[in-house]
Amino acid sequence: MKINWKVRFNKQNVAFWLRFVFAVFVPILVYMGLEVSDLDTWSSLGTVLLSAIANPYLVGLTIMNALNLIPDPTTDGVSDSDLAMTYEQPKKDTVLDYGDGQEFTEQTNYTSDLKDEE
Repeated sequence: MKINWKVRFNKQNVAFWLRFVFAVFVPILVYMGLEVSDLDTWSSLGTVLLSAIANPYLVGLTIMNALNLIPDPTTDGVSDSDLAMTYEQPKKDTVLDYGDGQEFTEQTNYTSDLKDEE
């Protein structure tokens, strides 16, 4: 299993961190019948975390939930693609560029195309 861990847990990969935190805390809250608003003090948060760690079923459930977000769904299997393994940081989304210096701005009007076919 080849996973680019340094990109997944990169400080610039905020989306992954948020998903990871939710993958850990949501099963705990649901299992204990709590809402985020119930964790209004550090003491209550500590109590919930200690209770979760003491419950082997909940620990297993939380680990499985966190592991489910590791595989890249755009790649076959569990490993990252060879290209993804070369990344040093999360890849930024780019705008389509056709090489002439102009960004892709054309919009297709599908409504008028449908009227022409009738």
